[in-house]
Amino acid sequence: RTDLAVEERERFTERNIEITGVKLTEQMDSEDRVKITRVEVLNESGAKAMGRPIGSYVTIEAKDMDASLDISSVLSRELEKMLISRQEKPLDKMSVLVVGLGNRDVTPDSLGPSVISNLEVSRHIFMLKEKLKKGYGVSAVIPGVMAQSGMESAEMVKGIVTQIKPDVVIAI
Repeated sequence: RTDLAVEERERFTERNIEITGVKLTEQMDSEDRVKITRVEVLNESGAKAMGRPIGSYVTIEAKDMDASLDISSVLSRELEKMLISRQEKPLDKMSVLVVGLGNRDVTPDSLGPSVISNLEVSRHIFMLKEKLKKGYGVSAVIPGVMAQSGMESAEMVKGIVTQIKPDVVIAI
């Protein structure tokens, strides 16, 4: 089982099976260091074949870790495209919840918590300035893993989303 839509799509490509309702595009950045693969599940037929809801799935791959700045700018552009295409609010007026999934005590599983520890959260500031209606609020949570909390991360995130009602949830 894979979590990546691109890997699921590649299973069909390897067997020369065309999937109705799924569009795959690939591109390299200008320096040929970062590959961007987009899998778009366009309709119910594609969703059933892929085992994924209708939507856009983006995978960003780098040839080497020296491309980290390139990856950051590509990721930023891709997130911006997704947010603009799906929201009625301008980017600077959105509230965002960033969820750092993983176990900070296990290096291969610590990306989510590591990102959160370097994130500038601002929801609390903009709540104080709500009357001005300026800016957006970024909030963050590291739900940990079930062995630490006794709860599924999804259960915790659903509760937080219900309470604070962010425009966007970004899970890392």
